[in-house]
Amino acid sequence: MRLSKNKVGAIVSLVVCAMAGLVYLQVRLLMNSVELKQETFRRNVVAAMNFAVEKLEEIDARNIFFRSVQTPGGPGRKNHPGDTSFTYSFATSGPSGISSQMENGKLRVKVDRPQRIIVRAFGALGGLDTMIVDSIRQMGVHDISIPKERFKTGLYYVQLRTDSTTMTTKVEPGKQSVSVTVDDQDLRRGRVVKRIADTFTDAQWVPASRRYSKDLVDSILSLSLLTHDVQLPYEFGIFSDDSLTIGRTSRSAAQLLTSEYRIPVIPLEPVPSHESLFLTFPGYRTYLMGALLPEILSSIVLLGVIIFCFAYTIRTIVRQKEFAGRLVDFINNMTHEFKTPISTIALASEAMTQPDVRGSKTKISRFTKVITDENRRMRAQVDKILQMAALEEGETEFEFSAIDMHDIIERSASNIELQVTARNGAISKHLGAPHHALQGDAIHIENVIHNLLDNAVKYSGGEPRIDLSTSNEGRDLVITIA
Repeated sequence: MRLSKNKVGAIVSLVVCAMAGLVYLQVRLLMNSVELKQETFRRNVVAAMNFAVEKLEEIDARNIFFRSVQTPGGPGRKNHPGDTSFTYSFATSGPSGISSQMENGKLRVKVDRPQRIIVRAFGALGGLDTMIVDSIRQMGVHDISIPKERFKTGLYYVQLRTDSTTMTTKVEPGKQSVSVTVDDQDLRRGRVVKRIADTFTDAQWVPASRRYSKDLVDSILSLSLLTHDVQLPYEFGIFSDDSLTIGRTSRSAAQLLTSEYRIPVIPLEPVPSHESLFLTFPGYRTYLMGALLPEILSSIVLLGVIIFCFAYTIRTIVRQKEFAGRLVDFINNMTHEFKTPISTIALASEAMTQPDVRGSKTKISRFTKVITDENRRMRAQVDKILQMAALEEGETEFEFSAIDMHDIIERSASNIELQVTARNGAISKHLGAPHHALQGDAIHIENVIHNLLDNAVKYSGGEPRIDLSTSNEGRDLVITIA
């Protein structure tokens, strides 16, 4: 089936539309993937910032607690007036005959009777919770060493618990340790809570720069981001209105204020605050591209394969169309090629039946040679048909050899002469080219000469007069049929 131009155009149009649709879908998938990663990253960052602010509020709560149990005065054991439910001191004595003191990284505990003692150490953020002691201790003085890694974390707390008493010591490098002792009776605990609430109500607003250090905020943010699977370098700043109070950033305050990651820093004191924490990630675009690189590369490879397949399909369709056209042309040429020798053989056979020819051995020999030559030409045409497989692959093999063009012209003129004389015509030859040998395929060249002579006879009006001549122009051989 020969494909028409309209069918080929329709097929190519459909393939192009399908390809455009696949490219569009792939691009949409990539865009959705980008949006999903951005949303996941944004959600993790917001969760980490909320977590960090909660940790800062926990630190505020502990500070308020220690402030609520302190009264003006020097070091030593203190009680709030009219309330014996809790005491604070730098060397604390509990109501149950227990006393403790922090010295050089050691907790010295004195007990007046055997009882169970539990000692824990935990960081300001609630992390690094370590059980140091949990055992029955006899009456006397016991030195309990605090792990050295605690000294590297800055602020931390040491909690001593007995059957009826809890002592909490706040340890901060460069400052004197403060301890709080709370009796475990529920009634007295209620008094502690009331005292803390009173302190909270009477509190005055303290700016973040006085409540937190830069290193503390940085460490809390680092821990929070890692906890929420955000591992990018970051810069931060706490602003009071538009003024940077705490921060670590390489860019200007105005640039940091444009960040989309912002959360209010609300202290526990019931005083309005205008402070906000801003967070930015300078390497975010590089991170996003790195996260999407495998998907982008795989999409490019898949699209390349699809484009190649579509292009190869279109190329095959076009080549099949060209082949169909060549096949039709080939059949037409073969019909013409067979028609000429068949006509020549028919004329020679008819001439041999004439009485004047049968009596002449010369004419019989001549016509016999014509029939033999034309038969050879037909056999060559059959061989040419067998080369259709090569034509289908787009490759036609030629057998090049040295040929004499004058011999080919003589044979072709002799074979066509019967058709010319049948119409009372004549063939004249002027083969004057001194150099008439060349390299070529003898069969194809002879077919060309035969076709030219056959067309000259066919399209000559009345009695055909055909003139054959050869000449040289430089290294070229010029053949003229007029």
